Amino acid sequence: MNKIICKDCFKEFNTNQHLDVHQNKKNKCNKKTNFKCNKCNKYYKSKYYLKQHENKCLEIINDSQNVTPNILEKNDIKNAISFIINSNETIDNKIILLNKYKTNMTNDEIKILLNSTTILNDGKISIFYTTINSTDNNISNNINSNNTNSNNVQTTNNIQINQFGNENIDYLDNKYFEKLLVKHKINVENALIDLTKDIHLRMDHPENRNIKVTNINNKYASVYDNGKWRNLTKNELKEKMFKKNTKLIKIHYDSLKDVLNEKNKKYINIFLARDFEEDQVLKDINEKVILLFYSKDI
Repeated sequence: MNKIICKDCFKEFNTNQHLDVHQNKKNKCNKKTNFKCNKCNKYYKSKYYLKQHENKCLEIINDSQNVTPNILEKNDIKNAISFIINSNETIDNKIILLNKYKTNMTNDEIKILLNSTTILNDGKISIFYTTINSTDNNISNNINSNNTNSNNVQTTNNIQINQFGNENIDYLDNKYFEKLLVKHKINVENALIDLTKDIHLRMDHPENRNIKVTNINNKYASVYDNGKWRNLTKNELKEKMFKKNTKLIKIHYDSLKDVLNEKNKKYINIFLARDFEEDQVLKDINEKVILLFYSKDI
């Protein structure tokens, strides 16, 4: 029987159910402790478990066929990152190798970046490199990097996080909203999820990453406001996000009426007439929107 392995601590399980129990337990296997693996930056609750992990971690890195043994020791960090990203390694092995460098990116964010088909490898290298030694867990406020343009991706010396509600959405034009509304022509409420991702979670627009949800059980979320993070309830955030994104859809819908077909317009009008407070489907969608921001280390 093939073993199922936890990507955070490499512990083996016989079934997906056992893995789910392990990953959802109160004391997470990647919770910060005094026992840290220097190869992949994972934490363990005791020296014994760390030692067990280090042996497996070493095996995984040594089993990598396309990464030279001294890649993690290279002084030229950007070239080392370039070598890893351009290698034929599996995504999981790339994540392990890239985690050698201190970065504000979580494993899932690295995976999203590596899997992106819209960002060229040069852009991926620059985005990852600029996050090294960032002081914030999700956003790079002060990064030291050369200006880089690749496939419409730009990184600058100082990224200023936009205040919540004042995001940069210049790149979301009428063509974008036309595709969005056609894609979700029957279930228009699902457009709220894609729109949220494209405003707040795009790798090439880190200035809009102004929302955090660090505890799934806590009633509070955090938004960036007037130069600092402040708390507001998740219910408040849901309502604000729904109103803001619905307004954007309505504004662009009004200018797209001539290019959308009658069936499209019918469903959009039904969506715009629905009540956020009373509609259970909308409530479920808005719950999914909030979960997009749940700590990704979601």
